[in-house]
Amino acid sequence: MAQLFDEYLYNKVEDKDYLLLPYTSEVLEKLHRKSYRILMLSIRHYDSVKRILTHHGLHIYFSHILSTERFRDGGKTEDAVKDALKFLMQPPSNILWVGDSGTDISCAKKAGMFAAGVLTGLSNGQTLLDEGADWILDDISGLEDILQIDR
Repeated sequence: MAQLFDEYLYNKVEDKDYLLLPYTSEVLEKLHRKSYRILMLSIRHYDSVKRILTHHGLHIYFSHILSTERFRDGGKTEDAVKDALKFLMQPPSNILWVGDSGTDISCAKKAGMFAAGVLTGLSNGQTLLDEGADWILDDISGLEDILQIDR
């Protein structure tokens, strides 16, 4: 199964063809101007994530890019979330975790963070709410309202 998953992630869509969610660039720029620290945690391999972000000119917005790939041998997404907390050097209650899957949301809530679920098609709103999402966003621009950033 892992081999099929990797085939899909890395061979079906090339990094340079990876599409961004609408409003991603604009929201990241606004967060950056407001001095928010932004960390990326992905199930994709680190090198792939770095290429995608660099291709789109977004790598400059992230203080850290972490991948769950180093936890494949017995680790879980929860381990990667705990690792991310070390890099942020903030109490979990000061962090807004943004994700599009039930696993994203449940891991954030278990760690004591606020969680915003974005409807990308991976999970529906009810699933995200069932996992504890504090907010459900139709798209990433909803972060502007949550964080009270001028549009």
